[in-house]
Amino acid sequence: MVGYVLGGGSSVVNGIQSLAIDNLLAVRIVTASGAILTLSPDALDREKDLYNVICGAGFGFGVITSITLKAWRISDLGLDDEKVWTRSVIFPSSAIDAAAGLFVQLAKPSPQMATALLFLRAPPSAPSPGAPVVALILTYLGPASTAEKAFEAALDRGRLGKATMANTVLTDFANLNAATDVVNRHGDYKTNYSTWAHTITSQKIQSGFKHWLQLGQEVPEAAAASYFVVAARDPTAMRARDPDDEKFFPRTIRERTIFAQAVPWWKDSHNEEACRKWGRDMLDLLGDGSSEAGTVTGFAANLNSDVNFTAIWPQEKIEEIRYMKGIWDPGNLFWNPVVDEL
Repeated sequence: MVGYVLGGGSSVVNGIQSLAIDNLLAVRIVTASGAILTLSPDALDREKDLYNVICGAGFGFGVITSITLKAWRISDLGLDDEKVWTRSVIFPSSAIDAAAGLFVQLAKPSPQMATALLFLRAPPSAPSPGAPVVALILTYLGPASTAEKAFEAALDRGRLGKATMANTVLTDFANLNAATDVVNRHGDYKTNYSTWAHTITSQKIQSGFKHWLQLGQEVPEAAAASYFVVAARDPTAMRARDPDDEKFFPRTIRERTIFAQAVPWWKDSHNEEACRKWGRDMLDLLGDGSSEAGTVTGFAANLNSDVNFTAIWPQEKIEEIRYMKGIWDPGNLFWNPVVDEL
């Protein structure tokens, strides 16, 4: 949980309450000198600077022993029986055009909406285990009646003619992540490549799907567990927080609606470069074409050995990270990705 928060803390509630770091009330940290500090948004001088750098680039400045996060009442969401409206629609690979078109139509969500499209292989329990499928996962943090209006297109039978399954349930808030457990595989080798964009097209999603299928053909062992996800969130709450850009979570991410992540998985180390190349190529495919849009390729909780730090933070932020590391850990006791590289 601490690592998730230090890297920003992105989740299904971004549209309503922004990032985890925007709800971070206190951080208890033991520095390299042995000092024990409690940092907060009200800290002063160097301690305030340390708090800000921890919020989005927080690795390697000390040992964090606890964090305090602001809690929000689930009842304030107006849920039915305090359960979240969720809908899963599964398309076969032959219907990628329909799935991509439906996602794009839903990719300008309200703050209560969360929309995700996932490329993955069908689990062993499915009618066709291992078959490539496209899963559209919809979440609405509000009353079910409002959800059905917001996601009307995903309830239209005419639009779902190519789907093999469509299921709507009310899910306990604590189980919201259960829908993605199928890709939560452990063991072997895994990395991820991420990018953010203002918009995305159906054509780019379809191209990405073909490229994902190609990885399984070229590296058969990667087919079973490698996946791709593209998600849409309303960025209004994230834009409203940290207006002075003091925290080290990239401002450019706060401005964007679309998050995309390619996750290659392999067993034989000889396949590493082919899998990494696929991840890099996926980012190139999904960039939105502007001079700066494709430059955001990671954040502190989502790094890999191919990372270009200037594609995450402006150069002045990188220099500040190094400067702060020199103040709080001059002997370089703790590993920091920017100072020590990956």
